[in-house]
Amino acid sequence: MKKGMSFLIGILFLMQMSVTAFASTINLSAIGWVSSTIDSVGVVGSSTSVAVDTDNKVHISYYDATNMSVKYAANTSGSWVTDTIASNNSYNPSLAVGPMNKVHMIYKTRVEWGDYKRSYLKYTTNISGSWTTTTLDMSIIGGISIAVDSDNKVHICEYDWELGRLWYFTNATGDWAKVDNASPTTNSIAVDSNDKVHISYYYDGTNGGFKYATNASGSWVATTVDSNVYVEYNSIKTDSNNKVHISYYDYTNHDLKYATNASDGWVTTTVDSNGDVGGYSSIAVDSNNKVHISYSDGTNGDLKYATNASSCTDNDSDGYAIEGGDCGVVDCNDSNPAVNPGATEINNNSIDDDCNPATPTVTTSGSGNNYPVPLFRASLSLNVNASSLGTGSLSYYYTRNRLYFVSTSITGITATGGIATITGAGKVNNVTGYTFTATITDGTPDAMGLEIKKSDGTVYYSAPSQNVSSGNYTVVGQ
Repeated sequence: MKKGMSFLIGILFLMQMSVTAFASTINLSAIGWVSSTIDSVGVVGSSTSVAVDTDNKVHISYYDATNMSVKYAANTSGSWVTDTIASNNSYNPSLAVGPMNKVHMIYKTRVEWGDYKRSYLKYTTNISGSWTTTTLDMSIIGGISIAVDSDNKVHICEYDWELGRLWYFTNATGDWAKVDNASPTTNSIAVDSNDKVHISYYYDGTNGGFKYATNASGSWVATTVDSNVYVEYNSIKTDSNNKVHISYYDYTNHDLKYATNASDGWVTTTVDSNGDVGGYSSIAVDSNNKVHISYSDGTNGDLKYATNASSCTDNDSDGYAIEGGDCGVVDCNDSNPAVNPGATEINNNSIDDDCNPATPTVTTSGSGNNYPVPLFRASLSLNVNASSLGTGSLSYYYTRNRLYFVSTSITGITATGGIATITGAGKVNNVTGYTFTATITDGTPDAMGLEIKKSDGTVYYSAPSQNVSSGNYTVVGQ
């Protein structure tokens, strides 16, 4: 990096450094971060740029050093798919996603005629449905960065190494305009939901360090993010609350780091510290304000991806995952798409269709008769509602031994598959101190059964469940 270059507040600039070898054994020291390899064909993964669309799908542009080309990866289909955007000495892409989840990308294409060396600044977008490319400039281009505002207008920073100048491109007025913005030393640019500008940059002059500047308050204000670090590569994005998230390469310690002011003050975290990791990092923030970072594995020539968003498992593709938390309401059965928290509960099918044990409200009512032994009739009547057990009642009369049982309290009711089990206390022939368990079946035919126990737990009377000869019971449950 050039030494002693001053930073002019309000100027947009991206400066990119020379690259040494990067080693990246995955070791995520920040709890909750998950890293995975997206592309390992050839030497890939440098100059990464990442964005997340409104469907929380991830888009990444990166450099393929083996083929000297710009590549693009996205998981919009549910799995990662890669594509080559530009070849013929194309490199150093920067990517943004605008309204309608359309992708905007810039990159450089090198041209050489003997000792004459220049780079074209290219802009490409799939806003029309296919990739359309425009050449914006030709110079000795350094770092470039792109942002898209709420009107789907593009803002680009380009640093001209030969002139030591920042060029700013935008199509905000309809046509592409190029503006000379002097010579600051900034690194990455973002535009928030209010179309305010946020810049992260490294400045190694007096009072240097890793800095952040914004005009969100109406005038430009600069603060220090990390003072004890030499930064080469960094990337900045804002979330739905217009809070700032930055990924950066700590060249001093060879780590991938992350900084945010989401809790008002700046908090920095080391995401990956095993080896020399974090080069060419790029950051994106999804609609849940979770962070996604792409960066290079120089040792293996791979593209890496880290996120603090939970990995959500939805095996039955019903839109509900089994993890809960950031993944939403828990799917209680991830092998049956008809069972999920958004389903309608179906009564008496023995399935918790809506993943809510409290629905439907379990009830049973009715009366019926059967004959536990021939010639001697038993009659059972009840009305029990799980939401108001205190008002529930059950009575039973058996002619053989003139047993008359009446409940004094209902303590519980469960029901599944049309079979209800009711528990409680009661009295036999007006004597208290008994408990009971009744079983009611709403079927074809209905059935009833009752067991009565003494206070010492011994069985006083038991009539196993038996079909009724007359009467009707209704059971509502899972």
